[in-house]
Amino acid sequence: MSWTAATLVTDGGEVLLRGLPVADLVAAALAVDADSRPEYTAFLHLRGDRETFEAARSLCADADPVRRELGADILGQLGAVTLTAQGAAVAVPREQRPFRTPAGTLLLELAATETDAGVRAAIAVAFGHLADPRAVATLGAWRTHPDAEVRRSVAIALAPLAGADDDALRYLVALTADPDAGVRDWSCFGLYQAGRDTAQVREALLARVGDDDAVTRAEALRALAGFGEPRAVQPLVDALATAPETDEVAGLLAEALSLLADRTGDPRLTGP
Repeated sequence: MSWTAATLVTDGGEVLLRGLPVADLVAAALAVDADSRPEYTAFLHLRGDRETFEAARSLCADADPVRRELGADILGQLGAVTLTAQGAAVAVPREQRPFRTPAGTLLLELAATETDAGVRAAIAVAFGHLADPRAVATLGAWRTHPDAEVRRSVAIALAPLAGADDDALRYLVALTADPDAGVRDWSCFGLYQAGRDTAQVREALLARVGDDDAVTRAEALRALAGFGEPRAVQPLVDALATAPETDEVAGLLAEALSLLADRTGDPRLTGP
C-alpha cells in the first residue's frame, strides 16, 4: 500500500485516501468486507486526531455490531503511525499517542456491555495494541469465551501485557492448553514475546512440544529455546528429523535450533 498514492474511486472521480474526510473513510471501510477494511482503517489510524476519535466513539455506541467493531479497530491503533516527509510510515511509540488512555477507557466501557463475539474479538485486539493494563481483568474473563476467535484475540492481547503483569501471564499460560490449535499457537508465541522465564511458563511450553498442531509445537520449542531449556533439546532434535509441514514451521525450528544451540552448547544440536 502506498500511503501517499492510494486512491478511492468515487462518483466524483479518483481521490487520494490520505485526503479523504473522516466520514468518507468510515463509509469506505464499512462498504467493503472485513478482509479489505484495513486498507481504509489504516488511514483513519494515520489521522490520529480528535475528529477521528469522536467518530470512533460514535461507532462504538451504534446498534450495529459491524460499526462497533470498526470503532474498536480504529481506537486500538489511533495515531499509531505517522509519515515522514518522504512518505515513509513510522511507528509512534504507545506512550506518545495522545488518545491512548481515552481510547482504553472507551473500550473498557464498551467491553462492559458488549455481547457480540466479533466485537469482543476486536476489542481484545485493540487492547493488545494499546497494551493497557486496565484491560487485564476483562481479557481474563474472556479467556474462556465459547468463540475461539475471541480467545485467540485474548491471547494476542495478553502478550504485550504479560511481560509486567502476573495475572496476564497466568491467563496466557492457561491458554496454552486451549482446545483450539490457533489459541495454543498464539499463546506459545505470546509467552516467547513476553520473555518471562518462570517454572510455570516452562512447564506449559514443555506440555506443548508434543502438540497435535505443528505450528504450536514449533512455537513452544522456539520459546523454550529462548530460555535455554535443556529438556527441549531432544524434542527439537526429533522435530528437525522430520520434514517440516510448512515454511513457517521450518523457520521457527531453525530459530529454535540457533537459540538452543547457543544457550546450551548441546552436541546434539551443534553437530560433529
